[in-house]
Amino acid sequence: MLKHKSYADFVIDDKIILEVKSTYGFANEFYALVLNYLAVSKLDVDLLINFNDKSP
Repeated sequence: MLKHKSYADFVIDDKIILEVKSTYGFANEFYALVLNYLAVSKLDVDLLINFNDKSP
């Protein structure tokens, strides 16, 4: 579990967690964050969306 307080970007209808990023690729910490949110919230769905469209 997270050692510090962290908040999801959005929770939709108390059913879906939405994490929004704008970065090149996804770091492992983003996946860990999503898994922690799911574990703590007891929800089943978390969308991790990256809006960065720049290619290397």
